[in-house]
Formats: sequence, C-alpha cells, structure tokens
Amino acid sequence: RAAELFEFHLAQHPHDRQARIAYAFCLIPLNPENAEWQLSDMLNIGGRQDPLVVYDLCSCLVLQGSHRRALQIARHYWSEQREHIPRRTVSAHLWDVNNGSPVLMETDDVDACLAAMCARTSERYRQEEDTLFWQGILEELPAQQSTDE
Repeated sequence: RAAELFEFHLAQHPHDRQARIAYAFCLIPLNPENAEWQLSDMLNIGGRQDPLVVYDLCSCLVLQGSHRRALQIARHYWSEQREHIPRRTVSAHLWDVNNGSPVLMETDDVDACLAAMCARTSERYRQEEDTLFWQGILEELPAQQSTDE
C-alpha cells in the first residue's frame, strides 16, 4: 500500500527524487524489475551517485539473479564516486537480500552494507577478483570510520 501512495504522489510530482527512492524501496520485495527501472533511471540522470540508490539498485539485481551487473555497478560507484569523496555515513532502512528473499534491516552505514552485500555475493558466485576487492574494502572501512570521528 505504501507503494501505491508514492505512485499517486509521483503522478503529481514526477521529479520528487526522495519520493522516487522511497517508491522504489517499497517495490523491491514486490516487483524488483520495476524498482530496478526506477533506480536505474535515477543513476542515469548523472551527477554524484546516492549510496542509497546504488545499494537499492544492486539489491534488485541480486534478487533477480543479475549478480554480475550488481557487482559492476557497485564497483563503478566505489571506484568512480566513493573513493574520491570524504567518508560520510548514511543511515537508512534497507533490504538485506543475501538469503534470496528481502529482509528489512536498519543501518547507520549504507556504504558498509553495500560492501558487505557485494563481498557475500561475489563469494557466493565465485567471483574471485570481486571477492578480494570487496573484502579489502571491508577491512579498510573500520579504519576510515575511526579517522572521521
């Protein structure tokens, strides 16, 4: 029902970015294909990528079995966007999709959750290069967090 409310709102305010993110979030467990379309469209607009949009898009792709594409998008975000900006944590509600079905979770660090999801996904599908990349990121994250406090 929440998705229906956001759909109604977006019909009247199609450029409301936060409402589109919330709408896509509501769609992830029900219709990951539509959520993927919404989120991909936001990434294609350009500019700095929102870590929440990247995480949600990768979640959709993992749910649909497109793990390679999810890993490519996450790695592009990390290499092109994330590495070149100062570390800041983003809190959010997310879908944990690592067990094949979405489970609602809360986090204080979307980037850390993205790295963890990618590490588990690459390990599960035996993507050795990606596994090493994401495990290295996870090892660096606590050190990065402690320098920001």
